[in-house]
Amino acid sequence: TFTFPTTRGTQGQVLSMSSTPGQLEWTTPSQGSNSPWSTSYNGNIYRSSGNVGIGTTNPLYPLDVSGDGEISGNVGIGIGPDNTGYYRLKVNGSIRVNDDIDLPNGGNITLSQGFSSSAGNITADGNITFSGLGTASGQSNYDMVVSDQSNGQLYKMSMSGMGGHWSSDQSGNPYVTGKKVGIGVTSPSFPLEIDYSTNSSSFYAPASKISYEYTGSSVGVHSGLFVDATNSSNQNTHGIYVTSSAATSSASASTISIAGYTSAAQGATGEKRGVEGSASGNSGANNFGGFFSSSNAGSGNNNYGVYSTAMGSGTNNYALYVNATGGTNNWAGYFGSGNVKVENNLEIDGKVQTASSGNNNMIAYAYGTISTSGNKLKGTDNFDINLYNNIDYHITLKDENGTVITFDDEDFIVVVTPIGGGRILANYNDVYIGGGNYGLNVQMNEISSNSVTQVTNAFSFVVYKP
Repeated sequence: TFTFPTTRGTQGQVLSMSSTPGQLEWTTPSQGSNSPWSTSYNGNIYRSSGNVGIGTTNPLYPLDVSGDGEISGNVGIGIGPDNTGYYRLKVNGSIRVNDDIDLPNGGNITLSQGFSSSAGNITADGNITFSGLGTASGQSNYDMVVSDQSNGQLYKMSMSGMGGHWSSDQSGNPYVTGKKVGIGVTSPSFPLEIDYSTNSSSFYAPASKISYEYTGSSVGVHSGLFVDATNSSNQNTHGIYVTSSAATSSASASTISIAGYTSAAQGATGEKRGVEGSASGNSGANNFGGFFSSSNAGSGNNNYGVYSTAMGSGTNNYALYVNATGGTNNWAGYFGSGNVKVENNLEIDGKVQTASSGNNNMIAYAYGTISTSGNKLKGTDNFDINLYNNIDYHITLKDENGTVITFDDEDFIVVVTPIGGGRILANYNDVYIGGGNYGLNVQMNEISSNSVTQVTNAFSFVVYKP
């Protein structure tokens, strides 16, 4: 027979045999010296140190779970759980995810400022991909996401008022029609207007830059900038119109204002053209492949319609290289008024004509001064002189390649002027010089009161080929 205690035990106590036979009493069970758990006064089980592992025998953290788990309530990390039921997970601190975050029910990820002075950030070492974004078509107020390349952060930029301006094609390329686009200017006057000012110390500080590389092999026009200007009226049309000027009147005299600058870089074998121009049009109109003008350089300065230099290690350096073909009058160079000044050499392979001379050449073919003994004292390089039989002066003419040409006194005009005193009369004719060629024969004749005697005498001559 057992006798029960007459009072209730406390939570966690059990009935056990007392030291009195047949008497039961309330006692708190001992956990033993090997138990990792402790029990608080209110029956809660806890550990004061060490890690707890579930599914693992070697826990590395206060709670280390290996396997799946489910929590039906709300969870707080570094902060108490949300008691409103709106947030299943609240975190006070940073979250790092090494794989995907999937919101299957269309939830949101919100980074709010809360009680701190700034909102949180999303940092990604890889890509952030957005799919299923709604369209902004028909909207007039929305934001654009832009990136700060200095720190990689994303910001929103208001696109208020622009929603109705931009459209896109089937490939997503944006375009605008019937509007003007301004960059650096709030009220553009042209389809694309750029207003840019900088004090950059960089060698290149352009308002715009186009980088273009063609990697194909087809024949065609491959250009970084293609301008097509059509004239449907009687007014001037400019594919490109460029002006340049110094900003202040105190600009250095060495400062150069360049309206247009082009450079053809070295590359594979072939021509490099800094500027190439062509023009074609209806009959009755003037066509200019290149048109240049200059005015108002100021007192003491020079105006150059075209100023060009050529230098290098090539065979030929042409500061200006032009040709003209196909018309009634073909002028590789046409100077309407003013003078032409050449400070160095002028080499002409063709003719020099005037309006009064017609098609006749005004440039001497050869000229020189010859001594009495038949030596060339000075003159052009395209003739040889020989005193034949100590009496006749044979002059052999050559072309630009040094090849002997045939002289015919009917095809050339020759002026011979004796040098020195006395009554000397010069005459000339053609003479056979061998090799199927004829040369110029000059004879000096001294006139006395009753006779004419052939003599040797110094002279100068000029040969023209009309």
